[in-house]
Amino acid sequence: MNKGLYVVLAILIMSAVVIALRLSPLVLFRNGKMPKWLDYLGRVLPYAMIPILLMYCVKDTDWHFAGSVVPMLIGVTATALVHIWKKNMMVSLIVGLSVYMVLLRVVPWPAYY
Repeated sequence: MNKGLYVVLAILIMSAVVIALRLSPLVLFRNGKMPKWLDYLGRVLPYAMIPILLMYCVKDTDWHFAGSVVPMLIGVTATALVHIWKKNMMVSLIVGLSVYMVLLRVVPWPAYY
């Protein structure tokens, strides 16, 4: 197949998929009401994702090295405290990530013990 034709067909197929995905809520929920199961998922999934994201973030932590454990624990704690205080996910993530990066990059940690 001609390489140019292949690229054009790929772009057309991807465009059709994107348009279909963006129009699907308008077609599925045209009466303005969401199904109860979808409303339930919208309420519970954000809280269910937080432990999964936390486990993903700490999975590569070297638990024998203070320079890895302490910044991670302080960053996670800062994220949780700011979220409890401000109730804003973006602010808490930015503050927690900033605290973690400063502790990781600026503070000199001792070698393995």
